[in-house]
Amino acid sequence: MKKILKYLYIIGIFLLFPISVNAIDIDTVDIDVYVDKNGNAHITEKWIDPEANYGDSEFYKSYDNLGEMSVTDYTVTYNNQVFEYKQDWDIEDSFEDKAYKNGLYYEDGKTELCFGISDYNSGTYTLTYTIENFIVKLNDADMIYFNFLPSGNDIDNFHLKLYSDDKFEDTLPVWGFGKKDGTAYVYDGYVEMNSEGDIDEDEYITLLAQFDKNTFDSSYVIDKDFNDYLTMAKKGSKTSINANPIIKFIKALFSFIFSNFIFIFFAIIFIVTIIKSRNKIGSYKYDFGKNGRKLPKDINKIRDIPFDDIYKVYLYSTIYHLNYKKTDLLGAVLLKWLKEKRISIEKGTTKILKKEESKIVLSDNFISNNEYEMKLHKMLLEASKDGILESNEFEKWCKNNYAKILRWFDDILDYETEKLLSEGLLQKVEKDSKVQITDKFIEEACLVKGVKEFLLEFSRINEKEAIEVNLWDMYLIYAQIFGIADKVAKQFKKLYPNEIEAYNERYGYGFDDILFINMISTSGMSTAMSSRDKANSYSSGGGGFMSGGGGGGSFGGGGSMGSR
Repeated sequence: MKKILKYLYIIGIFLLFPISVNAIDIDTVDIDVYVDKNGNAHITEKWIDPEANYGDSEFYKSYDNLGEMSVTDYTVTYNNQVFEYKQDWDIEDSFEDKAYKNGLYYEDGKTELCFGISDYNSGTYTLTYTIENFIVKLNDADMIYFNFLPSGNDIDNFHLKLYSDDKFEDTLPVWGFGKKDGTAYVYDGYVEMNSEGDIDEDEYITLLAQFDKNTFDSSYVIDKDFNDYLTMAKKGSKTSINANPIIKFIKALFSFIFSNFIFIFFAIIFIVTIIKSRNKIGSYKYDFGKNGRKLPKDINKIRDIPFDDIYKVYLYSTIYHLNYKKTDLLGAVLLKWLKEKRISIEKGTTKILKKEESKIVLSDNFISNNEYEMKLHKMLLEASKDGILESNEFEKWCKNNYAKILRWFDDILDYETEKLLSEGLLQKVEKDSKVQITDKFIEEACLVKGVKEFLLEFSRINEKEAIEVNLWDMYLIYAQIFGIADKVAKQFKKLYPNEIEAYNERYGYGFDDILFINMISTSGMSTAMSSRDKANSYSSGGGGFMSGGGGGGSFGGGGSMGSR
């Protein structure tokens, strides 16, 4: 929808003023950065489906404030076709002269990475280049302070991965600036930045990272301390100081002149409709059609368990907001493993606190067809160190590995999306790179909502009624996904004490074990999210984004990008 608005602005601008507009729309910018031991950054940057203004002949990305940094080894491919490098790039050359060619252009201290638009069809441009002396060596630290994405364009998605020969610790201090609600953190040994949605024209992406002194052998040395740059970065304004004031003024003027036109009313309705239908689940964009992301309000309560596949239940619950927190899935998986006898619960004295407490006994020979269950089990083993997981051990591990465990939930959503695509409940719209729901998909989601309505009512009633007590473990797994397991479990114990005692003797676990699993999963996830939030507020290493800031666009990088 932003593209439609941009075109409306462009029409208005051409009617009012003969001004050339260089902003572009890009579906996705994906940047991969490998930093070698000498502090040079080897960058692979993908522009997926950029839209140029008709009549323009080239795309460009300029870097300012490079200091002793320099750009070398610059190549471009378009849909796998390798471009020819031109030693002396002339921005005045024609479309034909620039087609399938690239080059560097230098002006007023800027270094511009230029390449021919070549054709106006959708496609992927892949830029590879090296920034020498990318790492800056300070008195007390090695530093990255770089603006990877300048303001001034509409970009639907941004992702950056930065890594080196040695894996980074999760406690590595990293900060992101310029994008509200973005994420910047260390995950599995590398720095990751995500926009978590659209990047508006007044937003940008700047990374600040602090490494131990002499981590790299860069020759770029500055006689300052890291805190000088951290203080500079935090003093930035809450809105982008790099935004083009002329463009902002023209937009405001155009909006004022046409504010009383009736078509704006219909445009707003259309925008709202499109926004509602553009939803990202995990890394997939979902198209929910004209009815949007909602289920019917009046759905019959369902006593039966419609699906044994808890990940399908989790996907439906996440999409249609049937769960309170995405992380409630963890307790459901542990309950599933307990039911399948893949784990067990034992009482014993804790190693650290020296008190009597339940513990989860893990298996060294855990096997599952689900690779993400294998990954989760591996993380739990890592947290326990000895295969006996205590609540305080899991909390401590989550505190230091919050990015890893929180990423697991999005991986599960992707896993289930891919499975439903293969089963035909979801359909891939190749043209828009979206996932489209089917009537069967909605029908199954309604069944999940029906179970939640039944469990909510059950947790409130005070009288025993006919119910399949043998289903209580699956009810509790569903309730755990919905975030109401403690209420449902207490109600079961209150209304069916004899039946539950018999069930406990038969299967070897009971009410207290259920509450322990609920507690250990809830406390661990609460600690992980708290650690992430602290990192976002810059209290420790590990990441976060701040709207604005970045010390005027960063020490290096910045500039602009667009078409001309």
